[in-house]
Amino acid sequence: MSRLPMAPITQMPEDLPARGAAPDPARREAAAAPSSTMRGPAQAEVRRLPMLQDAATEQGPAASAFDSEPGGKEPIGRILVDARRLAATEVDRVLDAATRYKLRFGEAALRLGLLERKDIDFALARQFSFPYVNPERSSISKEVIAAHAPDDPRVAPLRVLRSRISARAAEDSQAPLAIAIVSPARGDGRSFIASNLAVFFAQLGRSTLLIDASARTARQHELFRLDNGDGLSTLLAGRADLRCLRPIEEVPCLHVLPAGPMPPNLLELMERARCADLLRELQCRFDVVLIDTPAGDDGGEGPLLAARSGSALIVARADCTLQRKARAFALKLEQARTRVLGVVFNERH
Repeated sequence: MSRLPMAPITQMPEDLPARGAAPDPARREAAAAPSSTMRGPAQAEVRRLPMLQDAATEQGPAASAFDSEPGGKEPIGRILVDARRLAATEVDRVLDAATRYKLRFGEAALRLGLLERKDIDFALARQFSFPYVNPERSSISKEVIAAHAPDDPRVAPLRVLRSRISARAAEDSQAPLAIAIVSPARGDGRSFIASNLAVFFAQLGRSTLLIDASARTARQHELFRLDNGDGLSTLLAGRADLRCLRPIEEVPCLHVLPAGPMPPNLLELMERARCADLLRELQCRFDVVLIDTPAGDDGGEGPLLAARSGSALIVARADCTLQRKARAFALKLEQARTRVLGVVFNERH
């Protein structure tokens, strides 16, 4: 593949099906274990959050359950009491056990059977301003594992990718953060990558918009359990306004624009000046705009939207996408003056 402005996550062997490889370990964020490939959708049950759990069990007994903890904005005891997960009358029992056995407040409450691990994860997520999705009550699909299990090693490469994009934006204030998620063919996992990457950006506190532009195979309204009656297609046709941008309450800072009904003239709608104007307006409203585009073999909408956004991230399917096909697709994007940020391999089971 031609030289890319941003190093690809993995390398593809010449004329062989693409295989995933581990991301550069020097680029890993703290507490994010590396993974050889992107895997999705998730099948395993949601696990505890090890990247946060140490704060609950290794900070030392607090003099008061309502004292502030290092790095946290609000004390864990007050969060739990205010959320009615721990009775105020039980706080003294927890403090006595914590002092007697030299335990953390959260660990003492766990051993006393007053709290469950999910309660501690909830409090820590709130304390450190980290969006928490209750797996038992959330309407968000388990496929969006960045929301349910952001420490899962299967999405670690996406966190690395987010860091690379953020670092480049910090170096170049003119670098666009409107990115089209594209791929040569259907089934490469664009929607999985786009939804999880959007959640990761929102978890940084950046206002993030995820646009589903793939009306033929729309997925984002299913992943976030949204109505698809109005969306991008009706917006471009002048039959809706920006109120069809849906805030995701469980992930603050994240909005989703569903695809809307499949129109008979999808490409023509996207070729109109109205589409370019809309994207410019949305870039002014949001820090990050990610576009889930139609597959390259579905028509010309994907490359068109990539050119309109200015940057593209190519998704290839491990053991399926050939290098020559990905190279031809990347060349097509570059000929349209689109900056190709890199390639992500998605391994589906």
